[in-house]
Amino acid sequence: MESISWVKISSGEYLTGLSQEQLDAFGKKARAEAGYAQWSLEEQQQFEDYAVDKKERWRLFRLGENVSPFTILPPEIVRLEKKYRGVDKLLNVERVLAGYIDSTVRVKMKTFYISRFPITVEQCEAFFNRFDDEKLRKRRGTYLGTENRNHPEAVEWHIADLFCQWVGGRLPTSVEWECAARGPEGFLYPWGNEWNSSYLNLSRVSTPIKAYPEGVSPFGVWDMIGNRAEWTMDLTTHHEGGMAAKYMGEIAKEKMSPDWFYYNATFGAPRAIDAPPYYVGFRPILDSWRKRIWPGFNTP
Repeated sequence: MESISWVKISSGEYLTGLSQEQLDAFGKKARAEAGYAQWSLEEQQQFEDYAVDKKERWRLFRLGENVSPFTILPPEIVRLEKKYRGVDKLLNVERVLAGYIDSTVRVKMKTFYISRFPITVEQCEAFFNRFDDEKLRKRRGTYLGTENRNHPEAVEWHIADLFCQWVGGRLPTSVEWECAARGPEGFLYPWGNEWNSSYLNLSRVSTPIKAYPEGVSPFGVWDMIGNRAEWTMDLTTHHEGGMAAKYMGEIAKEKMSPDWFYYNATFGAPRAIDAPPYYVGFRPILDSWRKRIWPGFNTP
């Protein structure tokens, strides 16, 4: 079984969230793809009024005002959506961006170590063999075939948490994950700020963990967006009740578009911790003190 390769993420100050410059770049790109320049001045103004109203509603909502940011599209925007191809994608982008409004936070991080690759089917098999628990196995999400043993494993949150403890580590927080993915400069994507669909797996079908060398993060961490989403230790309440955990790496499996917007290294989403693990994998981290005393990968 292949042992875990650890990458050091040095202590320092890191950018999380989206800067106003990055928000503006997303909005500009979405408008370009929607053919915004060809709209009439009246149509452009109608859309900008809608975008401003959306942002103001989110601001008031955060302040605790009795205002809902979720509203029905006004008639003039519905007409735009019907008239111009791509307005639906622009609306998707604006709905999300309205809730951010320069969300940049600089955080001070202590040194930690993160797995260079997501945990694979083969590595998880060693874990399941070690404990030989049938109930545990039934909670597994990946078909075990010889052709996909070097693909990232998909498991529910509890299994990911147990595996990380087994190797002497833990799941990362969403902030730790984001820092490892974006690097010191806070890139939108692990490889930089320019989108390139050939640098990641956009398919629902998983690929080997070393299939996309161009998509490696500045720290040398592989496969952090696309392929499988990845669990973090950030727990919250699920909207249907019960516990949920935040996952990072992609939120576009539901096929919301455009891809260049939803597949970035900042966005995450909650998922019930006992939900079927269809496409969520994981990678462990070690705190600096753990790394100093850790003897190596736990073998069966």
